[in-house]
Amino acid sequence: MAGQGSGKEQKVRKNGVLRVIDANLNRAIEGIRTIEDTVRFILEDGPSTLRLKEIRHRIKREIEALFGRGQALLAARESGRDVGFYSSVKDELKRSDPIEILEASFKRTEESLRVLEEFTKLFNPDSGIAFKKLRFEFYSLEKKILTSYLTSFKSKSANLRGLYVILDPSFCPQKTHLQIANEIIKGGAGIIQLREKRLTDRKLIGIAKDLREMTLRKGVKLIINDRADICLAVDADGIHLGRDDMDPVYARVLLGNEKIIGVSTHSLKEAIESARKPVDYISIGPIFHSNTKPDLEPVGLEVVSKIKKKIRIPLFAIGGINKGNIGKVKKAGADGVVVLSAVMTAQDIALATRKLNSSFRI
Repeated sequence: MAGQGSGKEQKVRKNGVLRVIDANLNRAIEGIRTIEDTVRFILEDGPSTLRLKEIRHRIKREIEALFGRGQALLAARESGRDVGFYSSVKDELKRSDPIEILEASFKRTEESLRVLEEFTKLFNPDSGIAFKKLRFEFYSLEKKILTSYLTSFKSKSANLRGLYVILDPSFCPQKTHLQIANEIIKGGAGIIQLREKRLTDRKLIGIAKDLREMTLRKGVKLIINDRADICLAVDADGIHLGRDDMDPVYARVLLGNEKIIGVSTHSLKEAIESARKPVDYISIGPIFHSNTKPDLEPVGLEVVSKIKKKIRIPLFAIGGINKGNIGKVKKAGADGVVVLSAVMTAQDIALATRKLNSSFRI
């Protein structure tokens, strides 16, 4: 690296260049590692994970060819004097979901590769060419991975809307699970959640298996409340988790990427935090006073509109929803509504379901 000026000036300038390279090397590696773990554990895309790992090692080898095992870069590093250490923009401090994490990490890595491309030319023009090639490979990989993620996200969330009924037979003990489910399906609900906390696992699996067979024939999604093991045992469409249940991160590890994971939230803050995890939908409530959750304060309709502006995944409203107020819930922006007592306590479950379904569709 040639230049004019005194020896001291040249040393300061060279140290500055090395700090630029060191900072952008670290930024690129960190960005790739973030993408790699997202692709590995959430998308479960083995080939892309291996390709990202390969790119990460190629970057390190290119830098080592110029500066050895990092001694020169480490010697130039002065993190405590970095004037940009405490500077950050508002958007850097928040992420609403894994898609945003991926998008931000790709942009961060691509920008760092461009800086490395320019500054390594000062030491070896061939290194600049190598980093340019890596950058364009990364552009192609970004398109592949984000397209895959969004396709997976859209395919799972495409039918996560409309009327969602919680099947809790404790509200109508005179009927069997299958009788109740049949009436719910006749009424036009697209999603049924089995909530059953009284039975032994053996009996619960038997009921869930029968419901799975029925919902498959009818084209209705079956969600199991709380139990990832039951969901897997009967190959249900997914699970719904409450605030005190298993963390969605661990549920995703158990269930894989194909299963639906939904979570309950009770505030704007909880909804935004939950959307950052590997979940496919969120429920918010109670919207109105609910006899099934009398101790919870209603969150109101306004929070529905606020959440919809902050998240990309489907949002279901729950709590105190009936034929008289369901239209207001839809107008507030909810993708769907979850009902329990409005259907379970009705004399005619199919008719009650049909009326709610029609009111939400209008």
